[in-house]
Amino acid sequence: MLFLIFIISIILNLSIYILFRKFLRDKLLKEETNLLDLDRIQRELTAKLDKMNKDIEILKYDLNSHIQLYEVTKDISKYLNEEDIFNIFKDKLNKFIVYRECLFIKKQTLDLEISEDDFIFKLNINDKILGYLVLKGCKSSIDKEKFSILAEQFLLTLKRAKLYQQVQELSIIDSLTGLFNRRYFLERLEEEIERTKKFSLYLSFLMLDIDNFKYYNDNFGHLVGDAILKNTSSVIKENTRHIDLVARYGGEEFAILLPETTKTGAYFAAERIRKNLEKQTIRAYDEELNITVSIGVASLPEDATTSLELIERSDKALYKAKRFGKNRVCIYKA
Repeated sequence: MLFLIFIISIILNLSIYILFRKFLRDKLLKEETNLLDLDRIQRELTAKLDKMNKDIEILKYDLNSHIQLYEVTKDISKYLNEEDIFNIFKDKLNKFIVYRECLFIKKQTLDLEISEDDFIFKLNINDKILGYLVLKGCKSSIDKEKFSILAEQFLLTLKRAKLYQQVQELSIIDSLTGLFNRRYFLERLEEEIERTKKFSLYLSFLMLDIDNFKYYNDNFGHLVGDAILKNTSSVIKENTRHIDLVARYGGEEFAILLPETTKTGAYFAAERIRKNLEKQTIRAYDEELNITVSIGVASLPEDATTSLELIERSDKALYKAKRFGKNRVCIYKA
């Protein structure tokens, strides 16, 4: 009996040992498998991280390259003249692209011999071809791609410049006559007075008024009145210099600034304008009209030292011309 119990005990212990050993082996195998999986996962993650770092470096390079390309427009955008924009643009190209020559052709059709190393960029604004950028002697496809980016920025800058010019013109130009408006004229008057004082120059001012304008407007209508104003503006512009500043001052009044002009010179300029207007025949719709103008003249520093004084004194001279019978030029006298 004791022997039987002993045998059973041995068998149970042996079974427990075998089961425990199997459990340990399975456990170790599982742990080993987990370790192998972890090692594999780690290797995969490391490889992905390395690839990500490489991609990041490439992206950084591309980003920096593109940022540098777009930074070019900061300098270009300071200029409004097309040729100035192009010259700055061309200078910047040298930092990014190897090429022989870059041309800005302002034509709607391109009549230029093109080789396989040349690259053409069409400058199209609002469905209208402004011209072409032609890159000659560029063999690198990467450089051509960079040029495309820069050319797009060049086009955007041209668009911005043209829009800016349009906005500026709308804000400083009288829509009916095409002359400068009063606000802009007064700004420029202040600048010219400062320049005149700084360099001890002369400056003269003409205030011109269309005689009997209310009569024409009331009897022939506003359309005829507008035609008179337009014609008067044209004649004034034709009889002044490029450096002179002409503005519609208000209603039928016009202001004319004559830089570096003495009172005597201003008088002769005013007489030239008056005589040319007097002999003009204005054809407006079914009407043919002849008009006259009165003009007052004042000068700096002889008659005034400020813009307000200059305007006031030329205005006084103008009304003197009106009182003396119109169609004449009067000089301010203290």
